[in-house]
Amino acid sequence: MESNLIPILPEEFSLSYRLIMMRDFTGIVDDYSVKNYEMYTPEQKKQNDTYLKTLSNINMTRDAMDNDEDFVCFTNWTQVGCIFNDFIRQLMVELGWDRIVQQQIRNVPDNVRRGVRVDGSRVKRDFQLSDVNLEYQAYSHFISQGILFDMDKTSDSNIARKAAAFMKKYFSSINKESYSFFIDNAKKKRHASSASTETTNSQPAIPAILESMSVKELKHVASTHAIDIRGCVEKKDIIGLLSSILGVDSCIRGTKVKKASPMVPDPIDISLEYPRERNGTYANPYHAYILFKESKNGEAKARIIKPGKLTPIADDYPYERRTPQLVPVAHGNYRHVASFTLKELRQLGWDGAMYNSQSVGTWVPFIDGYDSDPDDAYETFDRRKAHRSGVIGLPLDDINKVMYSMPEKSGLVVLKK
Repeated sequence: MESNLIPILPEEFSLSYRLIMMRDFTGIVDDYSVKNYEMYTPEQKKQNDTYLKTLSNINMTRDAMDNDEDFVCFTNWTQVGCIFNDFIRQLMVELGWDRIVQQQIRNVPDNVRRGVRVDGSRVKRDFQLSDVNLEYQAYSHFISQGILFDMDKTSDSNIARKAAAFMKKYFSSINKESYSFFIDNAKKKRHASSASTETTNSQPAIPAILESMSVKELKHVASTHAIDIRGCVEKKDIIGLLSSILGVDSCIRGTKVKKASPMVPDPIDISLEYPRERNGTYANPYHAYILFKESKNGEAKARIIKPGKLTPIADDYPYERRTPQLVPVAHGNYRHVASFTLKELRQLGWDGAMYNSQSVGTWVPFIDGYDSDPDDAYETFDRRKAHRSGVIGLPLDDINKVMYSMPEKSGLVVLKK
């Protein structure tokens, strides 16, 4: 099914356009001009009606122009559209609906994708067949059925409250200058002064430099670094992808953790030893921890975690059970925890714990909230390099050690490479 787009005409958002270009003063109320001055008698008003009406129209037009100058004419409407587009996508992520949509799109049969619409016509053009078209049709359906319909049914809609809270948070963070063509002189001077102060102490942030580039220049940067930007729809997407891949964000790529975060002690330092009471011998086996969780699509999962040298000793799961902490990078994929460098893992708080990853095919670091999810797609990474650095694979001093794989000291297993 394809919806017909309804155009937004200039007179619908610009009052001065309607007054000047269309000469349409319908419904415009003049509350203060000379037409309403009490000094004029009814006879004088009647005698000079045309003149007073003209003055009134001039006053109302000037007011409309002033208002449009502040709220309409300075606005980069293309950028506003991009902001609204990003809001919809972020709202879907916030509500967890983006994963459902993406999974359904991957599984949509070809006969549905190329099927007949409700008006009897058949899908033909590339965009109509694209994942992007299906994605936004699905988002429209979720908004209408999941939010608006729920609001119609009840005045106390949980999903509506959640959506409203996110909407307020999202739009309160939008800088007016990000969609403005013009900035008043005072703001320009303050901005220039602030910028000069910052650049004297440090180099300007790379994302800011990328934002100042044209799309053509950004494509050249991508080509120079052999970065595929074909999945980017907007300039903002290109900037985000380049920033993340080139490693110029303030956060560790694929996370919300600052690059300046301190590192915990090296958990694979060969000089470290396991606690004597749980050192992997037959007398004192390791005690595995069991993480019971749900995948993002609600499927029950259990993960066996081998403790590391710095893992806290506890009778139960020793961590907080945090929600997923990874954030998507290029094309909506995630970084697998196995792809992080040792420095990054230490900044994320890795204590040496590991789990056997089916997707990677070996032992990988376990950090609460950063383990993989079967419903997510992950970037490829250099597994040989990760092995050489000691990040993945069973550590040499763990080979042939023994571990209780189940609670209550049961399920004794010998760890093998």
